[in-house]
Amino acid sequence: MGTNTINWYFSAQELTFYAFALKPVYVQANTWPTDAVGVSDSDRATFGGLPPSGKMLGAANGAPAWVAAPPTPLATVQANQIAVLTGACNATIVGGYRSDALGADHIYPSTITDQANMQASVISSLLPDLPNDWQTPFWCADSNGSIWAMRPHTAEQIQQAGSDGKAMIVAAQLKLVALSTTVMNASTANAVTAVTW
Repeated sequence: MGTNTINWYFSAQELTFYAFALKPVYVQANTWPTDAVGVSDSDRATFGGLPPSGKMLGAANGAPAWVAAPPTPLATVQANQIAVLTGACNATIVGGYRSDALGADHIYPSTITDQANMQASVISSLLPDLPNDWQTPFWCADSNGSIWAMRPHTAEQIQQAGSDGKAMIVAAQLKLVALSTTVMNASTANAVTAVTW
């Protein structure tokens, strides 16, 4: 009659698998677990991999088993959701905005570089003794976003475009504050994750 070789042992205390081939090393280091029990290669493959959703490696009668994972602390869920909301807020801020400063709806870019360019243009428009025909070109698109061009803006127009961009940023920031407050006031994980941008 043949015998089945046991290649792996499992410790319920340590929740760790030990290769039998390395037992002499563990014994010499006095780290071989006293509760080690032999397990099949298939059990080692199953329970040594990623657990099913909502489960974690545990033990049942000394053998490896999937057990229910403890719920994520509410504070952690809240922090994760606020991070998601913050990312959405940042994406909104740099995602462009609409302004009718030119007399019709146009789309303005709002990356960090674009914001700096707009700020510089607005500051230039506020300098004293500007000529009556002063203009500054600024990159923007038609209302469909299909035709981008450096369109000329008067001082009043560039100031309005800058003001509209600032209003968009402030609105996004205020929305983030409100949603974050809702997240922090939520009492369950489901209520937290229901708060979306």
